[in-house]
Amino acid sequence: MFKIYNIKGNEIPIVDVTTEDEYGCLYSTLGLVCIELSTHQDITLERVLEKKSDLIISAYNDTNKQVVQRSDEEFEELVFKYFDKYEKILGLEAKKLYIYPSSLKSLAWAYNDNEIELNHYMKYLEEEIIELTIYHELCHLYTLKHYGTFEHDEDFYNMLYKEFPKEEVERIMSNN
Repeated sequence: MFKIYNIKGNEIPIVDVTTEDEYGCLYSTLGLVCIELSTHQDITLERVLEKKSDLIISAYNDTNKQVVQRSDEEFEELVFKYFDKYEKILGLEAKKLYIYPSSLKSLAWAYNDNEIELNHYMKYLEEEIIELTIYHELCHLYTLKHYGTFEHDEDFYNMLYKEFPKEEVERIMSNN
C-alpha cells in the first residue's frame, strides 16, 4: 500500500508490502521508500516506522526523484500512450498487459508468451521512468522475437540505446 507518512517532520512516500521471505527489508528506489514486512516475523509497519525512522529518512534523502500523485486512470493513459508509441516503433504487440501492486525490487516483467506485467506503484514515479520501463520491457519481447533471448545482452542493449542513449538511461534510473 502507498501512503505518505510524516516522520520527524519529513513527508516520506512509503510503499509497504508483505513478503514470504524469511526477513523483511527496507530500501529506497526512484523516490519511494519500500518496507517489506515478512509473514515470518511478528512486526508491524507502525513499529518499523517508529524504530527505523532515522534510517527511513536517510534512505529517502538518498534519492533525488520526486513522487508524482496521479490517479489510476492517468497512469493507465500514460501506460497505453507509451505502449502504443513503442509497439509501433518496434513492430510488435504485447498480447496482454497486467498492472498490479508488488515489491519495488522490480518495476516490470516481460514473459515469453508475449505478456508484460507492470508494477502498480510505478504510477507514483516520474513519467520518464514509466516511459523507459515500458520501452525496456518491449525490447525484451523484440529480442525474443528476433534473437530468441530475453537476456540483457548486446542485442537487447543495442535496441534499448537506439531510443534511449546509455547516458540517458543511467540518468533516468539513478537515485541521485
